[in-house]
Amino acid sequence: MTTNTKLVSKQSSKAFTAIDTVLDERGYLKTQAKRASYHSYDISDNFTLYLHRKDFGCDKLFIDAIHANLAQISGAIKGVIRPNSGTTKNSTFEKFSSTGVQFLTGLPEREGWKFQFKDAEAVSKFLDVCESFANSGMAAAEKVASAFEKVVDRSTTRQATVAARVGQGKFREKVLRHWKTCGVTGCDVNSILKSSHIKPWAVSDARERLDASNGILLSPNLDSLFDCGLISFADNGAILISPNLSAAARIALGVTPAMRLKKLNFAVVPYLQYHREHVFRS
Repeated sequence: MTTNTKLVSKQSSKAFTAIDTVLDERGYLKTQAKRASYHSYDISDNFTLYLHRKDFGCDKLFIDAIHANLAQISGAIKGVIRPNSGTTKNSTFEKFSSTGVQFLTGLPEREGWKFQFKDAEAVSKFLDVCESFANSGMAAAEKVASAFEKVVDRSTTRQATVAARVGQGKFREKVLRHWKTCGVTGCDVNSILKSSHIKPWAVSDARERLDASNGILLSPNLDSLFDCGLISFADNGAILISPNLSAAARIALGVTPAMRLKKLNFAVVPYLQYHREHVFRS
């Protein structure tokens, strides 16, 4: 389903500000959320979007954080503006099934992926992908997304990806800022910690090479084991140890089955899945 891409809208210099017009044209069920500036739109019985509307061009659209793979493919469409890293926690997202925890209170809080758009056409393409996912699953969504032009960041890609390759520059800064210490041991000697790509640099596209969610901060021994596939991590953070790593080597390197990643967000999940499927020596 496509919408009229000749919509006249108030448009800020950064993002399209009439997302509700595109949503309403599609006839989704619209419901007022518990906060006045939010509405939910039901694409299907099991797929909901949240729209946040405020003055001064701040329109944002959210999908459930459990849909990490969907967020990844739809966020690569030209004209779609996705967050730099991580998800947004907000108790307003009552129809989302993903659950995070508030840092101060420890209470559960829903999480969603935030998107903005350059124009109505980008909103329409994004919704085409979401509809395909809601009605027919991930394979159908990937097929629809593959027909759309992808983002190519020509202004920063060359310089930033070279910096990423040598473990410096913006990528390392983002990974250090997120993890702060070794993701497993808690070691805080930053000068020795390695900021590795979870999905290897060589097979990542330009966006993935700079995505902090594709980064993990590890002590040197764990980093080397991770890079060569002798350890990996489950979606819940539990360590996976390759049978190719002998018991003696585990002891010498201090690797135990009780190890796990100390923090996770949904943005990391598709990268961990890639690592387990293509790098880990199971």
